[in-house]
Amino acid sequence: MEEILGMMPGVDASKLKDAKIDQKATARVEAIIRSMTPRERRNPELLNASRKKRIAAGSGTTVQEVNRLLKQFEQSRQLMKRFAEWAAKNQAGAKASSASDAGKCFPICIKQQNHQQRAYARLDIQQRLSI
Repeated sequence: MEEILGMMPGVDASKLKDAKIDQKATARVEAIIRSMTPRERRNPELLNASRKKRIAAGSGTTVQEVNRLLKQFEQSRQLMKRFAEWAAKNQAGAKASSASDAGKCFPICIKQQNHQQRAYARLDIQQRLSI
């Protein structure tokens, strides 16, 4: 498990050497997930009280542990979504700042790109008409 976590971007593998992963907790999570149907795994919003009770009985855990896992999953999902938005925002910001740093002409560069696109469109139309 430490090896897999070490492969994640932004995770310092040297700090993971001191981290202890509870194998029993990992086994409980695996049992809960294996007690779900494939449809429930794909769409956890389907899980109502009776389904959670069935999963808890099938995995040898309590409904509270199933709820805890679902809450952790939702928090992880939201965190990954925010991280993806942050990365996209910073990536776009880095492109904009590098363009503006190169001569401080970002708006001019956009105008030049639009002008070039119009010129290419005109050439394409002329070529089509001549054929």
